[in-house]
Amino acid sequence: MYFVYILRSKKDGNIYVGITNNVERRLKQHNRGKNLSTKYRIPLDLIYYEKVENRIKARIREKYLKSGVGREWIKNNFRPVSSVGRPACRQAGQLPFSAAADQPPAERRW
Repeated sequence: MYFVYILRSKKDGNIYVGITNNVERRLKQHNRGKNLSTKYRIPLDLIYYEKVENRIKARIREKYLKSGVGREWIKNNFRPVSSVGRPACRQAGQLPFSAAADQPPAERRW
């Protein structure tokens, strides 16, 4: 089982899309500066993830989300960082997940 995930930088509001087989571990790695692409944008919040069957399907979905159409989908589904510096999710009541939070957001499936 793999996951496609979207992170948002609290520092500059930029988005990062990636794949992993363990979302919690990967978020911690990002926030510890272990990834060159996000090292200078920490702290990061997990704003979305979805479960996919295997690595190949995860990679296909990741490539889609990194495309122009995928970036537009992200922009339309997740509001920019709010005035208090926290990412605002599109659906009411859904809270962003961070390394310090106890629970990740509810699983979304396609």
